[in-house]
Amino acid sequence: MKKRPSDLQLRESLRVGHFGADDGPLESSDPVAKTPMLLPIGEIELYDHNPRHLRNDKYTELKDSIRAQGLRQPLVVTRRPGAERYMLRYGGNTRLTILRELHTETDADAFATAPCLFEPWTTETDVLVGHLVENETRGELVFIDKARALRAVRQMIEDETGQSVSMRQLADILRDKGYRISAPIISY
Repeated sequence: MKKRPSDLQLRESLRVGHFGADDGPLESSDPVAKTPMLLPIGEIELYDHNPRHLRNDKYTELKDSIRAQGLRQPLVVTRRPGAERYMLRYGGNTRLTILRELHTETDADAFATAPCLFEPWTTETDVLVGHLVENETRGELVFIDKARALRAVRQMIEDETGQSVSMRQLADILRDKGYRISAPIISY
């Protein structure tokens, strides 16, 4: 029969990383549910497939608001599997850019970190559609940006499923993901 460790031995084991195991460093683990976080802005990447290519018409207004009141709405972030840094999940590219500018201009601690809501990774398509929805809500996308994003979404869906997607199917998939657009509009 194996002897139980003493209270002192247990206490010492708990103070050692990994409970005494010597298997090297643990992999960092992202939360498995929506989780509020406060992150340094340097640990958050702009979304590399952002549908908005032109500067948001409300940029100056947003910058003035963030300068005066701080970031009042958390950025929603996620992390691609195997990625080192977080990335924006639903819009927020304009707000993150403004935080970076304000931090550079003022060196104020208030702009060095951002309140965030972490959401676990799902798919690249979900992230792009989330950005489409957010950009439409926060400031109208120009037609060409919307068209490019819709083409990219269709390609991502086809890559993920291995099947071609009709305009009707694309409209249905987008609607199910929260982005309402009709098939005739997509076909322009």
